[in-house]
Amino acid sequence: MTEVPLSASAVLPRPSPVCAGDTDSLCDLISGAEAGAAECQEHAASAEQALETARGRAVRALDMRLGHLQTSASLVARSAASALLATQGYARAVAQIHAVARSLDDEVAFLLVRVRTSVATIEEIVRRKRVWVGVDWRTPPPLFMPVAQGTPDSSGPSLSSDADSFNWSQAAGVWAGALAQIDGACTRWRSLVTQREEAERALVGALRRTVLVAAGPGASAPASAVVSTLTALLSTARPWAAPSVQRLFGGTLSPDEVAKLWQQLESDGTDVEQLVDQYSFELAGLDGLPFEVRDRAARVALDYALSGKTELAHAFARLGLSPDDMTLTDLRRDLVAVKDAVGTATDLSVGTGAIVQLAMLGSHDGAVTAAISVGDLDAASRVGVFVSGMNSSVRGADDAVPGMREVQRGIGQSAMVTWIGYRSPGVTEEAFQNRAERGSWPLASFLDGITAARQGSPPSCFALLGHSYGTNVAAEALKLGGHEIDTFVTIGSAGLKSGTTSGELGVDEIHATHAEGDNIAPIGQKVHFRATINGGLGYLPRVDPRDLEGAVTFSSEESSEGKRVTMHNLKLPIDWGGAQWAADRLDGVAKADEIGYLDPRSTTVYELINILGG
Repeated sequence: MTEVPLSASAVLPRPSPVCAGDTDSLCDLISGAEAGAAECQEHAASAEQALETARGRAVRALDMRLGHLQTSASLVARSAASALLATQGYARAVAQIHAVARSLDDEVAFLLVRVRTSVATIEEIVRRKRVWVGVDWRTPPPLFMPVAQGTPDSSGPSLSSDADSFNWSQAAGVWAGALAQIDGACTRWRSLVTQREEAERALVGALRRTVLVAAGPGASAPASAVVSTLTALLSTARPWAAPSVQRLFGGTLSPDEVAKLWQQLESDGTDVEQLVDQYSFELAGLDGLPFEVRDRAARVALDYALSGKTELAHAFARLGLSPDDMTLTDLRRDLVAVKDAVGTATDLSVGTGAIVQLAMLGSHDGAVTAAISVGDLDAASRVGVFVSGMNSSVRGADDAVPGMREVQRGIGQSAMVTWIGYRSPGVTEEAFQNRAERGSWPLASFLDGITAARQGSPPSCFALLGHSYGTNVAAEALKLGGHEIDTFVTIGSAGLKSGTTSGELGVDEIHATHAEGDNIAPIGQKVHFRATINGGLGYLPRVDPRDLEGAVTFSSEESSEGKRVTMHNLKLPIDWGGAQWAADRLDGVAKADEIGYLDPRSTTVYELINILGG
């Protein structure tokens, strides 16, 4: 049996680029030296002013010493400022290295899962067909299945030779591709070590050029303290000073545990504002916190990232992104889109009393993610979370926000969340289940975070909504259980995973709609492929949620309360460019007259108000 490592640490080379340290303590020490020097200057200036009218040799000697004190204090202040600048630069470099290292660790762990899955498929065929294959996980099998040797084992399930060949080739291709990606990750891992060493040398060199640092005999106490702190900085293992904060950001706590730890921090008198300023990116993406805190942290992070080029590069690392994911220009566009969407929601809520919260800011699989709530998630009696579909990103958040705002306005005392929290599939990925499964994890965590943050005052109605491929993501998240969701609503669904049943979703109510003018959703339901492990078929149609037991179908057609939906999109139609005339003729609706599912004028929005409003 081929043994595949279980963790990325067994694969990634040594040494590790993660040489985290307490950069905050070093910055505080140098800031203290700078403040002390400034205080000395002030006292010396005050004393000199007081002695201006005095006479005598002793006074002149004292005046001279005060002058020396001012000169020395000025030198220390300038040195401290230079040292602080160098240290802050090092801290930013360390943060970026750590963020990329964490991303690589996650990437390799995921790739190892793909290798193990492929190994299982190949070994099952080997057992039955008695074909030759190696035993080293780093050596993938040939792309095409070798000729069988001996008599196949007839005790296992019977599969056609064509099916085995297809399964073999698919698994071998995934295996080889994962290995190539792992090799690339190892190369980037080694480059991080070089970057870390360069950052350390730059910091040590900068500090040696100041009067604060002297490691030899006769070194002053402040200089020795800086050297000691620097030594500790380069040898300690965690970047967080307080153990409780270290636990908070350790990545091992459930949303419920995060909520309890945060309550403990608040009861212990922790300076929450300082935490928000210092760890804005981390808090903005941490499920289980009060959403008032996440909103503040996300806005601080957003404003910081958009304040300059250096800050944008720092944000790039703090969000866990890598150069393979996007450019800094792409990141700026994404963050500007988030800010614009928050602005749109705020403008639509003026005069209504509804607050707007940036309920999450982060990344998933190399894509920027965000959640925007119209309504107070910490107090609303009715909560709805809307999951975006294929080809969605934060740049399209404006598509859903107006519709969610209209639903919130129609219900009152509610919070409607536009959740764009996963890397959505493109057209070529839509036919597969991978993005739904990957996206279900952060969605499940976000939903658990709402439940954890609302302990003691849960919403009276908790609904999960999805559009297109987002219904698939939502259903997979529901299957993970424990979210206390009451109602599941699907809008223009591209279909749920084959075999999905109402019982697996664990909700009280299921509502579904599909507009006659939506010609795209049915394609998603029919064109679907899944992995062939354990003898499964390569093709199985998805489940139309309208066919689920107990599901209630509602209308998206013309009514006295709304307009009929004429397309698959939420608000903005597909831009066909020069071929727009052909598209208009094909569906009989001009681009300017198209109505999407979440157009505030649509019958769909009216029905959502009825469903979610009880």
